[in-house]
Amino acid sequence: MTSALRETTRTTHKIRDKKMKMNQPQRTALSLAIAAALTAMVPTVTLGQTVISTNTTGTQYWTDNDFTVDSGVSLFSDVGNAAVYSNGGGVLGVLINNGTINGADGGVVSSNDIDQLHNNGSILGGTYYGVANFSARINVFSNSGAISGTSGGIFNDGTIGSFHNELGGTINGLENAASGTITDFKNDGTISKLENSGAINSSTPYGIALTNGGTITLLENKASGTIGDVFNIGTINTLNNQGTIGGSI
Repeated sequence: MTSALRETTRTTHKIRDKKMKMNQPQRTALSLAIAAALTAMVPTVTLGQTVISTNTTGTQYWTDNDFTVDSGVSLFSDVGNAAVYSNGGGVLGVLINNGTINGADGGVVSSNDIDQLHNNGSILGGTYYGVANFSARINVFSNSGAISGTSGGIFNDGTIGSFHNELGGTINGLENAASGTITDFKNDGTISKLENSGAINSSTPYGIALTNGGTITLLENKASGTIGDVFNIGTINTLNNQGTIGGSI
């Protein structure tokens, strides 16, 4: 190979290497942009933790660990479905809603045991309940936000270990079915209607089953319903009792 040919070959290689180096950052920037866009489209899942951090449309199936909806974020269901179904094995962790859960059918529908459910935002059920607990257990249920639905705010035919509607919390109807049990019921907010066909009990032999420091517009205890001792320092506008209520109202 002549010296002129060798020089031409070296020059060609330099030009090619320079072009490759110039193009590489562009490809990297494009890849990062695509990855960021894809990440923003789906819920964040880390070690079984589901975090809804951007507005999301699509029914979520909660099957493991914890589930969180961030503040200022809305989760909408698929057409005709609930927004969140809890249907994993064993006991699920903690559901915290700081945003909005809006289901075309129900908001949160559970057929699986849950350790804790805390609503600090809004849970809405389009054609059903905001929260429906079917034959499962929720160890701790608290609400400082708003829970509503066409059928009512909350339906329970399972077990709720302790329930607290906190100051500022509003529930558009709570129905405890004949097979439902709620322990240590405390209301410091507003409940439009509390309908009980099951049992509202205390966790201790001589404790208070229902403590009301807020407002219950209508308390309706059906014939099959039993409510342990009641301590009322708030307002119960109307009481319809066909069952058994302890204490004084």
